[in-house]
Amino acid sequence: MKKNINVYGDKTRFLSKGYGIDISSQRFDDLDRAAVSFAAQKRREGIFLDVGCGFPIQSTRFALLDQEVVAIDVSDFSQYIDRVKNLFPEIKLKFLNKKIEDISIDEIGDRVSCFFSQRTMHYLHPKDFVFFFKKIYKILLPDAKIFLSVSGINSELGNKYEGVNVPVQERYAPLSEIMQKKHGVHGPVCLYSIDELKDILESIGYKCEYLYASEFGNIKSVFIRS
Repeated sequence: MKKNINVYGDKTRFLSKGYGIDISSQRFDDLDRAAVSFAAQKRREGIFLDVGCGFPIQSTRFALLDQEVVAIDVSDFSQYIDRVKNLFPEIKLKFLNKKIEDISIDEIGDRVSCFFSQRTMHYLHPKDFVFFFKKIYKILLPDAKIFLSVSGINSELGNKYEGVNVPVQERYAPLSEIMQKKHGVHGPVCLYSIDELKDILESIGYKCEYLYASEFGNIKSVFIRS
C-alpha cells in the first residue's frame, strides 16, 4: 500500500518523469473549486486555458460547464480527451501535448477568459515566467481571471534547496536529492514566496484578488487583468 506523501493524503503517482506527482486526479482543492465556480457562473466568451493540466480532470469539468477549453501538458492525454469527447460530443475540449515553452498563441487563440495552472509554472526560469505571463496578459478578456499555484519556498520543498538564498530573478535550481526522490521533481525549479509571486505578477499589470500559502506551503492565487 502506498504511503501518503503530504498532509492531504496524496499518493505517489507519477505521470511524466521529472514533473512531479499527479495530484489533479486525487484531490479537488480550493483553487480547483474557485475556478469551477467561475466557470459555472455563465458561458464565457473566450477559452479556458489549463496549462500543465496533468490528468485533465479539471479541464473536463470546465468543458462540461459549457466552456471552450484548451488543455496543455507534457504528458499525452489525447486518448482520454478523445474518450470524453465521444461521451459528450457537444463539448469543446482541445488537448495540446507540449511543454510550456512551446505554447503558441496561434494554437490557443487571442481571447482567454480563464487561465488555470496548478503545480506547473515553477518549472520555468523566472525570466521565462515573466515573459510567459506578459504574453498571456495581452490575450486576456476584460473579465478574465488567473487561477495559479506554484511551489512555495517555505514548503518542505525548500529544505536544502540550492536556490534558497538566490534573488528570485535568478532563482532556478534543483531540489535536494531527498525532495526530488519524494516528490518526483527533477531538474531546476523556482520556488516562490507569497510576496515574490505577487510582486512579479503586479509588475506585469495583474491585480491580485487573493493570495495565500496552503497548509503544505505552496502559493495559491487568483489574479485579474487590471
